[in-house]
Amino acid sequence: MKSKMQKRFFHVSCYKLHVTYSRGFTLIESLIYIALLALIMGSFLQTAYQVIANENAMSEKVLLIEETNFLLKKIDSLFAGVTSVSVPALGSSGSTLSLRGSGISLTLSFDPAGKSIMLRRGASPENKLNSDFVSIDALSFEHESANGKEFVKVFLTIKGEVYELIKLIQ
Repeated sequence: MKSKMQKRFFHVSCYKLHVTYSRGFTLIESLIYIALLALIMGSFLQTAYQVIANENAMSEKVLLIEETNFLLKKIDSLFAGVTSVSVPALGSSGSTLSLRGSGISLTLSFDPAGKSIMLRRGASPENKLNSDFVSIDALSFEHESANGKEFVKVFLTIKGEVYELIKLIQ
């Protein structure tokens, strides 16, 4: 048994062992990898920034649409129970609307300095209808008559977009 072990030892020791050492990356290879990583990260960050910017712009548009719809519905609801319009006079227009009805006295006006819509119920103080996020460019009312029926046209301008509401006075 001893002779077999000696043979094996001898046999292994007769071979030349070729050992290769890993040299790692060269400086140029490292610079290329860093440059590629920087390009990938840069494009990723640019894409992420665009997604966030688009999301913010979309949120602002949605908020503006919601605020505009709220204002139009609020103005529309003010006409419930109204029997007469005192300002503007029939056939004229203005930035103030005074509505009267049974137990109802409302005044809706445009404040150009604050770019807001103001509502007064009876003798109570004025309340601002729009939020600070939305500035009103213009608000006007036209009091007209056709076929023996009175109606009011409301023109609301927000960020250059004109919205029209026509309400029949009953």
